[in-house]
Amino acid sequence: MYEEPGKIGNLVIKNRFVRSATYMRMATEEGDVTNDLLSIYKNLAKGGVGLIITGYAYVQPSGQSFPGQLGVDEDKSIDSLKRIAKIIHDNGKNCKTICQLVHCGRQPYFVDVTLAPSAVLEPITGNMPKEMTREEIDDTIDSFANASQRAYKVGFDGIQFHGTHGFLLSRPLIREPDLPNKWLKGIGENTCNCISCNGCVVTVISGKVHCTQEKKD
Repeated sequence: MYEEPGKIGNLVIKNRFVRSATYMRMATEEGDVTNDLLSIYKNLAKGGVGLIITGYAYVQPSGQSFPGQLGVDEDKSIDSLKRIAKIIHDNGKNCKTICQLVHCGRQPYFVDVTLAPSAVLEPITGNMPKEMTREEIDDTIDSFANASQRAYKVGFDGIQFHGTHGFLLSRPLIREPDLPNKWLKGIGENTCNCISCNGCVVTVISGKVHCTQEKKD
C-alpha cells in the first residue's frame, strides 16, 4: 500500500511516504540555504521518500517567526531556493518537492511590529499586533503570489500555504471580537466576495500567480 503511487491534484507522487514540513533552524541569518540543510534534503531524497515539503519559508520579513528560517521574500532568494529543488530532484528518483510558504502574523518573537487582522493580544508571545490596513493586506497577498512564482521558477513541484498554528492565514478562521470588516470584503477584481476563510485567500493568491504565468507563457 505504502509503495503505491498517489496524486495531489495533478501531481503524481511515486509512493505514500511524505516528509512533512519542519522548522530546522538551519538557514542563514538572511534566510538563505546552508550546506547542512541541503545535506538533510539530499539524504531524504536518496532514502526513497516520495514527497519532501520544505520547512516554512517567510514571504515577508514581518512574517518571519524564528532565526534560521528560510526566506522567499525577495528575488535574491531564487538562487538559494534553486539549490533545494535541484538537490532533491538530482538525488531522488522521481522525488517531488513542495515549498511551504508562511506569514507568521502576530506570532514572531523578534519582529518589532507584528501584524494581524485585528489588534488582539497574542497570549503565547505577549505581542500586541498592529491591525492590518487594506494596503497591508493587499501587499501580503502579493507577497504570497510573488513567493509562489519564485518557487515555481526554480523548479519546485508545488506550493503549500501554512494556514494553522495561529499564523496569519489562519486568523480569519478564528472568531475574534473586533475582526475588522475589511477581512470580510472582496479583494481585487474577479474574486470571491468573502475573505473570512483561508480558502478564499488562497483563491486570490492562486489567481494572481495564474495571471502572471499566463503573461510569461
